[in-house]
Amino acid sequence: MAEFDENEDLPVSREYDASDPAKVGERSKKAKERALRINDGFKQLLDTKNGRAWLWDLLSTLRPFETVFTQPDQLVIAYNSGKKDVGLSLLAKLTTPQYMGHFTLMMEEANE
Repeated sequence: MAEFDENEDLPVSREYDASDPAKVGERSKKAKERALRINDGFKQLLDTKNGRAWLWDLLSTLRPFETVFTQPDQLVIAYNSGKKDVGLSLLAKLTTPQYMGHFTLMMEEANE
């Protein structure tokens, strides 16, 4: 019996059979559809000035260009490392050829 995670479109199945080509194909198709929706949503966010401003604010909060060693407390360093990792991941996506124009525009708008 398949369970559904409210945050996912793919069923979480305890009975998934990876040797069944039909099940593999179905899961692969759903994964591709989900990836397309995520990319479309990201592009929609970047297509608006408000979306770019929000994303710039998020990126600034994540501080991908700053050091994580702001205090000698290891928990603070771990927390800062986690934020930085998310920021670097977002930055990596923004600097791909597909989104580079949006990223450049976002930087220009942030400096207005």
